[in-house]
Amino acid sequence: MKRILATALLTIISLQANAKCADRYYFYEAKPTVLPIKKWNIYQDSTLQNSKEIQDIKMLNNNCTNTKDYRHNSVVYINYIVEAKSWSKIKNPLYKNLTIKFPSGIFGDGTMRQVDINEMHQKNRLNYFQFQTEYKSGSSISSITVYIVRKDVDEMYTPKLHFSKYKELQRDGYFFTEFRN
Repeated sequence: MKRILATALLTIISLQANAKCADRYYFYEAKPTVLPIKKWNIYQDSTLQNSKEIQDIKMLNNNCTNTKDYRHNSVVYINYIVEAKSWSKIKNPLYKNLTIKFPSGIFGDGTMRQVDINEMHQKNRLNYFQFQTEYKSGSSISSITVYIVRKDVDEMYTPKLHFSKYKELQRDGYFFTEFRN
C-alpha cells in the first residue's frame, strides 16, 4: 500500500514539474504606436518588451532546466493580437500590408524584427508563422514562435491546433499552459 501511495505521489510531482515547464501559449493584446519613417509610417510596439508575457518567458527560460539533451528548455507560442482594421487607419503606410516593428533584442537575440501579414500564411496556421527565434540566457534556450492574429479574422494558434498536428503528442500526452490576461 505504501508503495502505491509513493508511486502516486511521485507521479503527481512529476506531472506538476512537467506542467511548470510545459509548452506555453500567450495571447498578447498588441498596443502598437505609429512610427514615422521619412514621409511614411509603420507600427512599432515598444510595450511588448516590458510586458508580463516577456517577463514570464524570461522566468520560464531561467527556471526550466534541460534534462533530456533537447536543444530547448521550453517552447513558447505567442499570439500577437492586433485590431483587424488598424492598418487602414494609418496615414501614408510604408507597406501595403500590416507591418509591425519590434524592439531590438526583445527576445534576447539582439535582432530587430519587422513582421508583416501574408494572407496565405494567415489562413494556414499549422504550417506558417510570422517568425521563430530563441531566447537565450546563459545555457538556457527557449524556442519562441510568434503569430500575428487579426482580431475576429485570423485563427489563434492554440494547444488544440498544435495537438492535432503531432501524432507523438496524441500518443504520449501533452502538457501546456495558456497565459491569458
